[in-house]
Amino acid sequence: LCEIARVLRPGGLFFSGEFDLQHKMPPGRGVLSASWRVIANAERMFMRAIQKRELGDIAQRIPDWVRQNGSFTNISEQVFDIPIGGNYDWPNPQDERIREVAEMGKRYLLQFPSAVKPLFSSVWKDWYPELDIEDFMREYREEIRECSLVRTYRVVHAIRSVS
Repeated sequence: LCEIARVLRPGGLFFSGEFDLQHKMPPGRGVLSASWRVIANAERMFMRAIQKRELGDIAQRIPDWVRQNGSFTNISEQVFDIPIGGNYDWPNPQDERIREVAEMGKRYLLQFPSAVKPLFSSVWKDWYPELDIEDFMREYREEIRECSLVRTYRVVHAIRSVS
């Protein structure tokens, strides 16, 4: 943020859009349960792997960092729950845009295991010494094809101060 503040002209717009790293169940569905066992385990494994690299889920922290930086004004944040999949009644399930977004989210999650395989490999034997990583990823994709999840998207925008 210090570098952004340095290079952004006064009055310039700062924008951040970040997803929370973990999913939620759709409204009224409770928490990730045994029915989505592999998805829940994949998320825990993903969080463990990024924590080993001293990284973390930063989306919720960005607004505070922008405020603490002192170089920005008119700081605003918005939170959006984004549907993933399509096997539940989202408010106004007939809305074609919502269905499109939900299907895009599902396509993204189907590609996720391949994208993070090197990261998973770093913690794999701690979690599943007896299971082949390819089998786990196949099971993950099977669950994703059937799931309905919600992902939180957090937007922060602010104006670079004049002084």
